[in-house]
Order: sequence, then structure tokens, then C-alpha cells
Amino acid sequence: IFRTGCEYEYKRVVLMLGRIKEILWGTPTAVIILLVGAYFTFALLRRGAFGKKSVVAAFRSYGSGGSDGISPFSSLATALGGTVGIGSITGVGIALSVGGAGSMLWFWLCGLLCGGIKYAEVVSASCSRIRMNGVFVGGAMYSLKTDGHKTAAVIFSVCGILASFGTGNMTQASAVGDVMAANGIHVRFFDALRPTPELSFAVLHYGTAAGLNITASHNPKEYNGYKVYWSDGAQLPPHKAEAIAKQMEAIDIFTGFKTCDFDEAVAEGKIEIIGQETDELFLENVMTQAIDKEVVKEVADDLRIVYTPFHGCGYKLVPEALRRLGIKHLYPVEQQMVIDGRFPTVESPNPENPEGFYLAVDLAKRVNSNLIIGTDPDSDRIGTMVRGADGEYSVITGNQLGCLLLDYVINARRATGTMPENPGAMASIVSTSMARTICEKNGVHFEDTFTGFKFMAELVNHWDAAGTYHYIFAFEESYGYMMGNYVRDKDAVTASMIVAEMAAHYHKLGMTLLDALKALYEKYGYYKEKTLNL
Repeated sequence: IFRTGCEYEYKRVVLMLGRIKEILWGTPTAVIILLVGAYFTFALLRRGAFGKKSVVAAFRSYGSGGSDGISPFSSLATALGGTVGIGSITGVGIALSVGGAGSMLWFWLCGLLCGGIKYAEVVSASCSRIRMNGVFVGGAMYSLKTDGHKTAAVIFSVCGILASFGTGNMTQASAVGDVMAANGIHVRFFDALRPTPELSFAVLHYGTAAGLNITASHNPKEYNGYKVYWSDGAQLPPHKAEAIAKQMEAIDIFTGFKTCDFDEAVAEGKIEIIGQETDELFLENVMTQAIDKEVVKEVADDLRIVYTPFHGCGYKLVPEALRRLGIKHLYPVEQQMVIDGRFPTVESPNPENPEGFYLAVDLAKRVNSNLIIGTDPDSDRIGTMVRGADGEYSVITGNQLGCLLLDYVINARRATGTMPENPGAMASIVSTSMARTICEKNGVHFEDTFTGFKFMAELVNHWDAAGTYHYIFAFEESYGYMMGNYVRDKDAVTASMIVAEMAAHYHKLGMTLLDALKALYEKYGYYKEKTLNL
């Protein structure tokens, strides 16, 4: 029941919600706390304890929040939350969109239980999205200034939500651009939806100070939020995120920033629209990761691949990369090639969920496809299914595909003479230990990192700076893969291309990827995995 239009993925928020659930759900204590909370809430309201400024702010929030279909009472509760404090307890601006006095009561309850977490960090859907963007960008802009990037460019891309749902998404993006431009920071702004890895590439290619991607990924549009990239093309490491969050706390969400008109900023050159030219530069780099295009050419008349972007922004660049590789028989799932943030044909567009592939499987059986590739809505993760000897399609897990790709990249690069000196690979600590075994038996340096590609990007940067190892591959069990020095994040466009090449390699040998996986187990040992959803 917790709905947020501007969700920040802070661990403290998760812990806070878990704490509320543990204390309240299913216990008689809930009734007592609710009654006490209601009493104090209305007692303070009668005495004017919230102050005129809070009420004015609430109705300012309502004025814009109402256009999003949010309850005005939720807006009021949220605004009041920013000014309430009892002793050392700071009120938390959370409204659980239940409307009326119930929102105020819930706000008060959360404030009592979770004091000290300021409302700038947890913003309900009732807050104006534009104003919240101002707070975020204000904090980010301050950090840019303190890093010496006062006039540096910032890149924005928008992924995962269709423009027709997308007033929220595009409005967020343009509002953020407005704030940056108003503060003297040049902005490059993608003209339409783009894959997340292309943003990482653009940050590096254009040498910008930062990049912002507005996306809900495979989640509903209510979870729309930010992915923030720094000048190294990677998502923010913890110390950078904390610095921005600290500045956010000091900024008033209604008056603490300045903005400008988007169209005027474009006309004045403060905001620069980018698009197809950046796509082409990105694709040129993607194709440099192809290791053996000749093997694709040899089997192109026989190899068949079905592709689905799950209504996301991989619909354009992934098929183009596969065609440039030399894939002749590519069959897109037409119903899912339409960008739509509601994801109408699937219950979940997450490539980790095999049930989402049902349309792809139906098409694959009709065209006798060897392989199915699916990319998530912001096109940074990839899932695959492979036809077995019985004609049915089986899932290749994230760990399994990572090991297949790692082994293929090592052996293909050595066979083609393109293996760099002192090669290195990496995976996160939640991924299979089979990756280490593959590297050790092939003389490739291997290291584990904490979970998340931002930590892998840090390790790559460390290797480059120290001149120790040349990274050739990185992956995480949650269906993310990274190759090449032009991105510093998981990249489903490049991964789709190299998976197709690997499938062609084994197809030439008369093997499927399932056969190849069995051969890997026989060579390196058997590994078992099981994912538990907590």
C-alpha cells in the first residue's frame, strides 16, 4: 500500500518499512498506536501546531499534485510531515495514499516509529514531481559544483515509460533539464527513449560531469525514479550518493531551487537535443565487441533468433546490432515491440521470469527458432531461452549465461588472437563461484566485487589506473553483463550481440547452448544454484 511517484532506493527506507511491518502488522499494538496517533494529530491541528507555512506548502503541493490524481489530503499530510518534530523525533513525510485523515494518521505513525529520517529522503506520490526534481537536482548540482563542474554538461535519457503515460516521465526529465540549465549547466537531452547503457556511453563519450536516467525498469510507472551516473560512466558509489542526499536535506522542496522554460533553454543552446548520431556512435562501439563475425556468416542461413524487448526501449538498437552482426533470420515479437509502460501483454516484463516469454515461445515454435533473447524495458539486462532436442524451450539462468559467455569470450579471443595481455574478469559476490574456476583454469585473473555494477566499474577503473589487468568481461547473476570500455554498467545491447555470436559458434559445432552448458559442467565441475525471493 506504499505508493510513491518519486521513489529513492535508500536502504534506510527499506529498513524503515520493514520495521513498521514487524512492529504493527498482525498485532493488537496497531490499534492502540493508531488511536494515540489520531489523538495527537488532531490535537495539534486544532492548536495550529503545524503552522501557516506548512498549510500553504500543502496547498501548493495540492495545486500541482492534484493533476497526477493524488488525494489533496495526502498532499497535506506530506507537507505537514516536513515540519513536525517532537523532541529529537523528526516527522517523516509519508502519506499512504489512503486519503482523508487516514493519511495524516499514517504519517504521524511513521514519524513516531522512524524519527530522524527527513522527509526530503522519502517523498510520497502526493509531492509535486517537478518540485521534487528540483530538490534532487539542487543536491546533485551542488555536488557538481563542489567537484569543480560548475559549467559541465549533464546528459539525460528517459527509459521504461511510454510518452503517452509519459507525461510523468517526460515531465520529470524536462523539469530536471530546466533546473540544470537555469543554473548554468549545459544539458544534452535525448530526443526519445533510449537504453540505459547508451546513457553510460554518452557520459563517457561527451565527457559530461554526470548523467541521469529516468526509469521504472520492469516495475510499474508508479516506481519511476532516477538512475544517476557520474563522470566515469558508472552509477553513483555510496559516498557520492550520500553527498547528494545530504544536500537534498538542506533544500526546501518548494522554494530552494530555480528553473527555466525548457523550449527557451533549447532555443538559447542551454539544452542540446541529441539522438540518432549518438545511437550510431554507440552501435559502432557495440560492434567492436564482436569477436568472430565469420562464424556468424557461416551459419546465418540456418540460425534463427526470436527477440522481445518486453515493450521497452531495446526495440530499436538490439535488432540493429544483431543485423549488423550478420543475423539474417531475426523474428521480433511484434506485440511487444510497442513501447508501453503498462506492459499489457505480460504480468511482469522482468527477463528473470520465464512466464513473460510465452509470446516469444509461441513465435519460436512457429518459426523453429534456435534461441530466444529478451531484454528488460530499459535494456540493461538480458534473458534467454534455448530450444532443446525435444523442441521445448528451456531457460538459461543469469549465472549459467554468465559462465557460458565468460568461457566463450576467453576461448574465442585466444583463437582469434585478440586476447589482451593480463586479462581479467569479475563478478559480484552473489554470483556463482563457477566463474572463478573458469578463470583460474584458463589463466585469467578474477576478482569478486560487492553487488552492483558500480563496484565492478570502480574495479575496472582501478585496474586501468594501476596498469595491472585488462578487463574482458563482468557479470552478475541477476542477468546483467558488461563488456567493453565504452560503458560502465550492464548492457543488454552488447550482451545480445555476443550471445547471438556465441550461439552461432556452437550451432556450427552442432550444439545448442544447453549442450554447451553441459560441456562446461563436465570441464569445470557441476554447480547448483537456487534463488530465494525474500
